[in-house]
Amino acid sequence: QGEHYHHGPYLSPFYSPELFGPSSHAWFGPKPDWWPVWLPFSPALLILWDRPFHAAAVAGLLLVQLFLMVRLLENPRERAPWYNGTGITLFVAGMLVSAFALHGERLP
Repeated sequence: QGEHYHHGPYLSPFYSPELFGPSSHAWFGPKPDWWPVWLPFSPALLILWDRPFHAAAVAGLLLVQLFLMVRLLENPRERAPWYNGTGITLFVAGMLVSAFALHGERLP
């Protein structure tokens, strides 16, 4: 399971959308190089660990950060200080929400 979720131009509705991955269906391209090899790569980890509200908060922060990133890329030199104050703050807030979600959990 999880290996044959697309065939040609078709993507299984049970796996869509594919956010990260090597296929042409991935919205955001391949998995980041900095991701630890030992940790499964899935945006649904918090949901699987029975933390749906934390997962929704992280997803919301990511969507806002994505919107801000689009604005940053319109004029990177001018908007870099602005993004450092907004986008980076949201990134850190997402890490904080994830830390609260995993507080006291024993990870495999």
